[in-house]
Amino acid sequence: MKDHPGSAHPGGSGKPVDDFSPYCEGDIEPTLNKKIHTLVDSDKNYIVYLEDELFAEYSWNLEDGETPEGFSEIANTVAHLEGLSVIYLASDQQILFRGMLGEAMARIVGDKDAGLWVANGCALWLSMERTMRLWSQPR
Repeated sequence: MKDHPGSAHPGGSGKPVDDFSPYCEGDIEPTLNKKIHTLVDSDKNYIVYLEDELFAEYSWNLEDGETPEGFSEIANTVAHLEGLSVIYLASDQQILFRGMLGEAMARIVGDKDAGLWVANGCALWLSMERTMRLWSQPR
């Protein structure tokens, strides 16, 4: 298997995967060596999940093709919103929000579309939460 952005790096500890469909919550996903806390989406060619610290992780194999158009923008947006969620959301809100961010990644990795729409919805939701928190603070 040749080098691919969604595959294990040659010489690293990650291992290439030909079929992601058997992996479930509690398993160690072999390309990144991370425990699957919440499985968001998977099929034979890709997997998207939240790891133990609730960050969205994803991987795909060569059969799924090249990096989808718009992937970088969505991945950067998701990473940015994950960081902001630590600041602005209570811990009980984070799993729901991070699940939505995982859905954004699943849409671009799995469906090759709609990921930006989901990520923008998450950004709007986080903005509203932040505004409500600011308004509810005593002056």
